[in-house]
Amino acid sequence: MSDDIDRIRDDISFVRGLVEDDGSVLRASAIGLLVAGSIFGLAALRSFALSGGWLQWPEALRPLLPFDAPVVFFLVLLPILALSRGGAQAPRVAISSTSRTVWASWAAVGTGYAAAALSLSIAGVHAEGAVLFAFWGSGWFIAAAAYRRAWQALVSLGCYLVAVASGALAGKAEEQLLLGLALWTLVALPGLIILRQARSSS
Repeated sequence: MSDDIDRIRDDISFVRGLVEDDGSVLRASAIGLLVAGSIFGLAALRSFALSGGWLQWPEALRPLLPFDAPVVFFLVLLPILALSRGGAQAPRVAISSTSRTVWASWAAVGTGYAAAALSLSIAGVHAEGAVLFAFWGSGWFIAAAAYRRAWQALVSLGCYLVAVASGALAGKAEEQLLLGLALWTLVALPGLIILRQARSSS
């Protein structure tokens, strides 16, 4: 009997956490995923096209290839986030513990990947794609547990599989094709789904 009561209390706490959240954190996370997956996915597909000779790129601009996608990402993301928050006069609303946990996990994923990528770069090891999707898989794993969404668990599994496949293809042109498609399907598409869900529930 006591176990049933505890379970009901847990369910009530979970629902209360969702209700008390205005959805701003969820929307911001979704926008970040959508923009990141789209831009970096295009950049990976561009690298694949360049390596196969299907796309010509001015030699003078080739040194900028590793940097243009991050610059475009921030130039696109920051204004969108500012508009989505309704400006500086938007009222502040309490954030649920669930959203705070997921937000912190994504921040940890980004920070951990940056540190790992820098370490690999210093060591001369080219396995950034495998590391990236291993971290993404962990982020989706936490999100699936927090929001109790089975489809997010499947996205997490997909990220882990891409991480393994990326390691097997490391250094080959096919790796960029894999990463480009994976960024669209496992990052941008889930971001779009979450954004639509957040808007429909608000």
